Amino acid sequence: MEYHISTHLHLIPLDIKHATALLEAVDSRRKSLQTYLPWVSGVTDSCGAKAYILDRTQTLYANYFAIMRQNQFIGVFAVKPAKAIQTYEIGYWLSEAGRGKAVISQILKVMLPHLKKVHQTRYVEFHCLEFHCLEFNNGSIKIAQWVGAKFIGHYSMIMKQDMPSVVMCLYRARL
Repeated sequence: MEYHISTHLHLIPLDIKHATALLEAVDSRRKSLQTYLPWVSGVTDSCGAKAYILDRTQTLYANYFAIMRQNQFIGVFAVKPAKAIQTYEIGYWLSEAGRGKAVISQILKVMLPHLKKVHQTRYVEFHCLEFHCLEFNNGSIKIAQWVGAKFIGHYSMIMKQDMPSVVMCLYRARL
């Protein structure tokens, strides 16, 4: 399913045809993205980009979308069931070209009411990485708070094998 967010912004199902554009988007922000997302190290060529896409598009009950702005690929937006009943997790990342344009806020204005109406979703969750140096992933936390999400707690997660676990912050919003 495709979602028209605005005149120049829409979501289309993520597809293998996006591999080249996805690789370019990752390359545009590789240093920043790899801080937050463990999969970035595996997307270094066309094969890695295709593997990323296939892994996500074959995930049961999850929906991954290419974020298109003026017909240019600028990132990925995901909606996937969370552990709690009637709860979905929201995930996203943007290329350099997608930053600073309120893209995620625009998408959430359309997708959150859709989740509530079509899927009878009661809550959405945002999982944000907490840095060990007491800085936070401010961009993601601001987005979560913008939709009314409240801090629920911390949990540990291993993002890469043979690496120490990281602390994640869980934010939840009632729809």
